Amino acid sequence: MINPAELKALRDELKAIEERPAEMAKKLENMKPTLPDAVVEYYAQVAGIPPEQLDPRVANLVAIASQKFIADIVSDAMMQTELAMDKKKREHFAHQGVLAAHCCLTNETVRNVLLDYGINVTEETKKE
Repeated sequence: MINPAELKALRDELKAIEERPAEMAKKLENMKPTLPDAVVEYYAQVAGIPPEQLDPRVANLVAIASQKFIADIVSDAMMQTELAMDKKKREHFAHQGVLAAHCCLTNETVRNVLLDYGINVTEETKKE
């Protein structure tokens, strides 16, 4: 049998769990993603969701999640680029605090990071 103190602790924990989605939704309302609403609406429509049925809160959540996903990919690609620099050059720029300014992302680096995320990108051949 559960004693009253344990029962109260369980009820408090359950209440906190129930309040988390509402707190998160409130925080998301104030976040404005970089990804335009039109882009989210376009891909929702391509997926078969008519624009009038797309909840703006869901669209905002999708945009924020997409922004986070893109930021993670770029961050990983930058890290790989920095690690590929020779040690002396990396230490020189890091000491000056301008390491990121001297890194150049290449298609190959981004493609490799995307492969790590399970996304296979093929290079288009140009028709002349």
